[in-house]
Amino acid sequence: MKSGRVRLDFKKGLSMKINIALLLALGWGCSVVAQTNLQVIVSGDRVSLRAAPEANAVVMGRLMMGDKLVVKDNLNPNWVGVTPPAGIDFWVNRDFVSNRLVSVGILNVRSGPSVSHSVVGTAQKGDLLSVRGEVDSWLKVAPTSNTMLWVSRQYVEFPHQAVPVKPVEKVAEKVVEKAVEPSAAVIVITEPPATNTPAKVKEPNVEEMLTSISLLNERKLTPDPKKAQGVQGGYTGILQQESRSLYKLMDPHFKDVTICYVRGNMTQLKTFEGTKLELTGKVYWSEGLKWPILVPAKLRPISKGE
Repeated sequence: MKSGRVRLDFKKGLSMKINIALLLALGWGCSVVAQTNLQVIVSGDRVSLRAAPEANAVVMGRLMMGDKLVVKDNLNPNWVGVTPPAGIDFWVNRDFVSNRLVSVGILNVRSGPSVSHSVVGTAQKGDLLSVRGEVDSWLKVAPTSNTMLWVSRQYVEFPHQAVPVKPVEKVAEKVVEKAVEPSAAVIVITEPPATNTPAKVKEPNVEEMLTSISLLNERKLTPDPKKAQGVQGGYTGILQQESRSLYKLMDPHFKDVTICYVRGNMTQLKTFEGTKLELTGKVYWSEGLKWPILVPAKLRPISKGE
């Protein structure tokens, strides 16, 4: 019996050491991410900040071009986990909060006021919460130190190219000469050089583009000197026709909210009217328009599940 107890104690001790080692390893990994203070810069306007690294996850907020975010998780190949901006609201169960102090060991922080919403972080016993409101048995609170949200990797840039994901090689793409059915995966709108020798593709002239829009709409448009012109950007929304020379993308969640104007092949864009699209290309700003003008290089129809 004595030797059996010794073996049992040894196994328990070994198990405890392994568990402690795993916890230390996990904790060390988290601290490395936190200490790097790596930032990303948002490269599009009204980019969705989501509760989970999924295209259909709850949208917690919108990001604008140039916004900077601190990276908390850089391991997902398609998404970047970031520290939430201070203005984002989160929710906790009020039964586990007393005088704004967390009264349980670990309290889940959620994306909305119910247990059906995603857990986006935690708060620990004794943490002081900044309460912003309440709904039934739920408190609306400011971000805690352990909350994290997600942004699509394609809409952020890393300073100094500090991205751990191997870049994809660019491959010459075929030109779409006619209207394409919405079932196409990716439609290339720009035309590559026809020769085998490298050649510079002429950039759209912002003055000429705005002049052509002005003539068709009988409205004077001039470049906004305060904005960077021709910056690469991407937007997602439902395509609708704005005028004879412009389409626009509408927010898929708030149907009356415009995201950007779209200037391109009107015949081809007509094919996708009313479709939810992901557009990428050059972004321009005019003093006469409230929203940016996107000259798309590629468009991708978004399926209902995304």
